[in-house]
Amino acid sequence: MFNQPNAQVDQTTTGTGTFLNTIAPVDIGGINTSLDYFFDGSSPTARILATFTNTTQYHW
Repeated sequence: MFNQPNAQVDQTTTGTGTFLNTIAPVDIGGINTSLDYFFDGSSPTARILATFTNTTQYHW
């Protein structure tokens, strides 16, 4: 499960909406995981980008 440490995020609000970006990835079993959110200012839309980076010596 992804749980942002200390609920720390970087928030940027622009004319198009609000961006919430994780400050540092969370290591989950050798996979660096981060989530970034965009909340559209003109519609009830949220977009979520999940990023996963394998930090182990094993590559599939």
